[in-house]
Amino acid sequence: MKKFKVYTQVRWSDLDANMHLANQSYMSFTSFARMKALNEIGFSTRHMQKWQRGPVIFEEKFNFFREILPDTTIYIHTRITGTSTDRVLFEFQHDLYDEKGEHKANSRIFGCWLDYTTRKMATSLPPEMSEKLGQFHTPEVRILSITDLKNLSPKAENISVQELI
Repeated sequence: MKKFKVYTQVRWSDLDANMHLANQSYMSFTSFARMKALNEIGFSTRHMQKWQRGPVIFEEKFNFFREILPDTTIYIHTRITGTSTDRVLFEFQHDLYDEKGEHKANSRIFGCWLDYTTRKMATSLPPEMSEKLGQFHTPEVRILSITDLKNLSPKAENISVQELI
C-alpha cells in the first residue's frame, strides 16, 4: 500500500491556549497532506474542475497519543485504506509523527466524490479519474459500500425553528 509523505512545521498560529497543537490544526494538517497526496496521483484542482468532481468528507476521527509542541516538525503519512468498486467512496488514514519518529496522532476519514453539477454524491466518475484511483485497489485496501456510509454516526437531527430561539 503506497504511503504519501509530507511534512510541515508547527507555527505559532497552530497552537491553543495550552501551548500545544490546537485540535483544528490537526484537521488542517491532515487536509493539507490529503490534498498533496491527491495532487501527487494527478488530482490537481485543475483536474477536479475538468472532471467536475471534488472530495467531500463525511467523517474524520482522530486518536491523540502525545501532545505536539511549538516548533516541532510534523511528518504526515497518508494512505488510501478504502474505496468502493465504483471509486465514488473513499477512506484515508493519516499518521502524524515528530522528527524523532514518535507517533503523535492518527486520523481516519471517510468521504465521497461530489458531482459539481448536481451538488450531490457522484453516481459515477469520469474514466480517467476512475483509472487513476483504480491503482489503489490492492488486497490491503478494503472495499467500501453504501452500507459503510449508512453506518457512520451520529445521524443529523433537525429541530424546529422555534427551538432555535
